[in-house]
Amino acid sequence: MKGSVVKKILFVDDMPERFDRFISIRQDDVEAVWASDPDGACRSLLLMGEFDEVWLDHDAGEGLPGEKLTFYPVACVLAAMRFKGKVFLHSGNPVGVERMAAILKDCGIMATRPDGHTLAGVHGGREPGDGSQGYV
Repeated sequence: MKGSVVKKILFVDDMPERFDRFISIRQDDVEAVWASDPDGACRSLLLMGEFDEVWLDHDAGEGLPGEKLTFYPVACVLAAMRFKGKVFLHSGNPVGVERMAAILKDCGIMATRPDGHTLAGVHGGREPGDGSQGYV
């Protein structure tokens, strides 16, 4: 859209369908980068410059046989760099969400769900299973 502000967004999720759905909803106001693995997401944060928003999933599929990957390292990078933009946690894993929210909160970053609920981190915020999963 001509004259509108375009947000630069990093969308971190191992499922391309979620990224496609996100883009179909936000197509006119974003410049979105999709990262499907933890290393790629961390590289994007460190090498591509400032993002206005980061949409972060927790579960990242499987690595080596029996190894479960997560996007928790991305939350650690956001915390270490004192990310100034908005962070949305869109995972269906309530334990993983609380874990990421806690590391971000420790560095002064308040993460939210896509539905706008602020997450307080471990032992705070909305309780797992309360219907606030807010999937994209």
